[in-house]
Amino acid sequence: MNIIDRRRLLGPPNAVPVKFVAETQEKDQTTQAPKELFMERGLVANSNGSACLESRGLVIQAIVYGPRPVQPNFTPSATQGSELMSRATFNVEFEMSPLVSGFATLDTQKLAVCVRDVFLASLLLDSYPKSTIDVHVQCLSLPQGVPEDEVLAMATNCISVALVDSGLEMRDVPVSVANDGVVLTVLNYQNDEIVGLVVGRSVEGLASRLEGLKEESRGVRREIDTFLMK
Repeated sequence: MNIIDRRRLLGPPNAVPVKFVAETQEKDQTTQAPKELFMERGLVANSNGSACLESRGLVIQAIVYGPRPVQPNFTPSATQGSELMSRATFNVEFEMSPLVSGFATLDTQKLAVCVRDVFLASLLLDSYPKSTIDVHVQCLSLPQGVPEDEVLAMATNCISVALVDSGLEMRDVPVSVANDGVVLTVLNYQNDEIVGLVVGRSVEGLASRLEGLKEESRGVRREIDTFLMK
């Protein structure tokens, strides 16, 4: 006598029931985190080079004009004249967009001076005698609570991308990172040579902090190099 219940669709006798186990391991935050640095270049048509960088709401734009011949009515002193004949002058202007709230809290003149000193060590100004190179930097968006050191680091990286876009000769591309009041700018062509260091707070444990910033700068450099090679 056949006792099989034909009202049910039975699986094979060696079937194993499916078990759904809850995922206990946390996903890698580095792979799930959104991209922190967004870059674009060549946005301004009537310039020699331009770039725009955005990170966590902070947006910086840099525009390069030059090398341009010095105006004929410029009459420098004898010392300045000899220097001008042999190499280009490099100028940086930093300003905040009128749409940025709280822009008065940033010292734009100080930011311009710090950025300019960094690129004097990387640009080959001797290749452009009797010329001037002008960089216009503008902060387009500044979220509340963003410190001045992060603005300085972002502006440096933005100018680096803009200068590469302009095709000007450079020893290397400066990369800047900031953390806890310390801004570190390095060149890679001589074993992470430090070309800029701004310490706005305590110098306690500065040596170990610099090592951490150097490691962070390598990650930023890889991201910028990947973008520039596209």
